[in-house]
Amino acid sequence: MFEDFVTYMSQFHNVEHLGKDMEKYLTRVSYPKKHVVVEKGTVCNYVFFLEKGIMRAYYKKADNSEVTTWVLHEKQFVTAIQSFNSREPSLETVETLEPTTLVMVHYDDMMKFCYLFHDFALCMFKLYQHLNVMRYLRNYLVQALKAPDRYDALCKSDPDLVRRVPLRVIASYLDITQETLSRIRKQRMQEGICLPNVDDSDSEDEVSSKK
Repeated sequence: MFEDFVTYMSQFHNVEHLGKDMEKYLTRVSYPKKHVVVEKGTVCNYVFFLEKGIMRAYYKKADNSEVTTWVLHEKQFVTAIQSFNSREPSLETVETLEPTTLVMVHYDDMMKFCYLFHDFALCMFKLYQHLNVMRYLRNYLVQALKAPDRYDALCKSDPDLVRRVPLRVIASYLDITQETLSRIRKQRMQEGICLPNVDDSDSEDEVSSKK
């Protein structure tokens, strides 16, 4: 019933033998596009395995502009990690960008399972190591590379994400303006190497409607 969840976990440390024991702690839910899963200022009680769809976390700066701290698609774990771990109100909002299906694990149940099963605790430790590396690489992407190189690196590392995530979110995630991203994509189009994006079809429809 939760095969994808167990398979994903087992790449860090084998927990396939715990599959049936874990089922009682897992809940599957589905949400529409633009659904807020974790509201800023509330405590995040769940970690989510993303079975289908795309999600992101973001916060707003003083000028009301958004900063996307992560954006992920299928077969990844997502949560408001600061809130989930500290049990304090979340500094971020977590939302869906597509219709999304999640497998949820409550904080208390995860702690209980870690206490009962050494293999699960070791798996979670290695998973957290993986998440920390991902967060470091994201910071490196933003801080160490120039804007065109950030976009090129994201296209190379996760082309599916670049195709499916709205351009405003990609710009926010890469810490560049939408105008800068537009110029970069225009240059890549001229070079014949620009990946298509979900917003491109919207622009084409808008042009067609004006004819």
